[in-house]
Amino acid sequence: MRDYSKVENFYKDSKSFNAFNKKRWTIINDSATSPLFIEWIPTPLGKMLAICDENHLYMLEFIARKNIHNGFQRLSQKYNRHIMSGRTLITQRIENELQLYFKKALKEFTTPLMFTGTKFQKKEWLNLTKIPSGKTFSYSELAAAIGNKKASRAVANSNAKNILALAVPCHRVILQNGKIGGYAGGIEKKEWLLCHEKLIFKN
Repeated sequence: MRDYSKVENFYKDSKSFNAFNKKRWTIINDSATSPLFIEWIPTPLGKMLAICDENHLYMLEFIARKNIHNGFQRLSQKYNRHIMSGRTLITQRIENELQLYFKKALKEFTTPLMFTGTKFQKKEWLNLTKIPSGKTFSYSELAAAIGNKKASRAVANSNAKNILALAVPCHRVILQNGKIGGYAGGIEKKEWLLCHEKLIFKN
């Protein structure tokens, strides 16, 4: 198992993270809006990073996700906002919901989300939120649900770019042959989550 402690300590150190963010990713002018805030949230599957403002959750990802930094860059550039260490009421809300989810006491997340993607991706991610806990869809079934049966590959690509793990449950999408398929957070996590949700559904 990879050791993410150095990465975690880097993000926990607000001075280091904020300096890095300002230098590498964001050129902010004087009229820029308020910053986005990044915070750690512990879970049974490892730490997750949440990026929020006062109104929406922009990103929720396991630290193990490959190229997780790219998500920060896209958000910072898209909204022309700093990403700084800190938390908001939205951070607290998603943290509370995650705690309930992992205790098998929550089937559906209600934290307000901000989708950052193309029109097609936003439509596909919205449909993902409609897959109930304990159920799975194939990529082809999801493509049909959004009105384009031939868009299975586009659906798979869209899922891969989802940066709102669990809240937008792309882990509930599997291959048509019943095999589990890929998952940006790691196959082991996807298997665990699907088993966990089957228990929630039974309750």
